[in-house]
Amino acid sequence: QPVMGTHPAGTSILKSGSAVFAVTASGTPSPVYRWQRLPAGSDTWGDITDLPGTYAGGTSGTLTLTHATLAMNGDQFRCVASNGYLPNATSNAATLTVQTAYQAWAAVCFGTQAGDASISGPTAMPINDGISNALKYLTDLNPTTPLTAANRAALPAYNLTTISGTAFATFTYRQRQILPDVTLAVLTRADLVYWTRAKTDAAQNIGTDAVTGDPMIQLRVPVSGNQAFYRLQIIGL
Repeated sequence: QPVMGTHPAGTSILKSGSAVFAVTASGTPSPVYRWQRLPAGSDTWGDITDLPGTYAGGTSGTLTLTHATLAMNGDQFRCVASNGYLPNATSNAATLTVQTAYQAWAAVCFGTQAGDASISGPTAMPINDGISNALKYLTDLNPTTPLTAANRAALPAYNLTTISGTAFATFTYRQRQILPDVTLAVLTRADLVYWTRAKTDAAQNIGTDAVTGDPMIQLRVPVSGNQAFYRLQIIGL
């Protein structure tokens, strides 16, 4: 009869990332493997078929999952080893956790409170300093400690600059080095009625922050007319 030697381990990955689950089994003759998946919220296990870009190794001792989606969060995986002698050997189930980069950041910063959106959510301000978690995530600030003067220098700062004869509204800020899920947009309006997304020059890397080593980024919006209002919007959270 087949005997399971090692079992797969649960793993946590980022959205679009990869995960590997592995088992070993013994028996005579040598067992063959078949991986199965239990979708989150389901009570039915199903065999996994190799699918380019998603699953590979469905009939081997190692299953590789690529391009994970958030819909896979909470899915469980197990392997069945068989060699013609019953009973087959079934591994323990391993749970896949798929998070966005923001969720992973929040888990590190807030620990057990990461599941409370009023504390860890993008719009939350857990220390009531008027700066959202989303903005602190973007600018690589700790959301649980008061800001120092040096840290405030990381927040977006507005200026009016003339470059080669063209006037620009500039917004300069520190941007965390690994930022796969959000972008910063400039919204503008002239009539105090409708906000529209401003057309910006390509984001300019203008240096390195001396405190964290993160890049300093500048967004530039050509200025036209006599009056304009601006605000910044974090997109993707």
